[in-house]
Amino acid sequence: MCKKHIIITGRNIVIRFQAALEASYNENCIAAILFRNKKRAEKACYNILKADGNKVDYINADLSDMQSVKDAVNIYKSRYKTLDVLLNNAADFDISCRKRNITADGLETQFSVNVVSPYLLSLLFNDYLINLLSGKIINISSKSLCLFLFIKA
Repeated sequence: MCKKHIIITGRNIVIRFQAALEASYNENCIAAILFRNKKRAEKACYNILKADGNKVDYINADLSDMQSVKDAVNIYKSRYKTLDVLLNNAADFDISCRKRNITADGLETQFSVNVVSPYLLSLLFNDYLINLLSGKIINISSKSLCLFLFIKA
C-alpha cells in the first residue's frame, strides 16, 4: 500500500500538532510540518512520538519570506516524491500591530503569510498534486474566526 504524504503549516501549535499527531497515528501516512523555530519543531516531533504517534518530519520555513518557502519546497521534494495533502493553517492576524511590517520581498507581513505563501506553496507543489486524482489543498485559519468575533462585538 502506498503511503500518503501530508504537509502541515501554521503557527497555531494546537491545530498543527493535533493534525500531525492524527496523521502520525496512521502508519500509511507520512506527515511533514513546516516550522519557523527549530527547537519548537523538535519538541513537537518528540511529543508526537511520546504520544505513541509515528515519526513526523519537519522542515524549517518562514512563511513571510518567499525564498524560505521556495527552499522548504525544494527540501521536501528532495526527500519525498509525492504529496497528497497540503494543509495550510498558517495565518497572521495580529490586529494589535499599529505599524505596517514589510517583508524582505516588499510585501506586508499579513498579506505575505495569509495570501502569498499559501498560493506559492500551492503553485510550487502543483506538479505533485496534479498527478494525483486525490491530491488536496486545504486552507484553514483558526484565528480568522476570532477576528470576526472581535469585529462583531
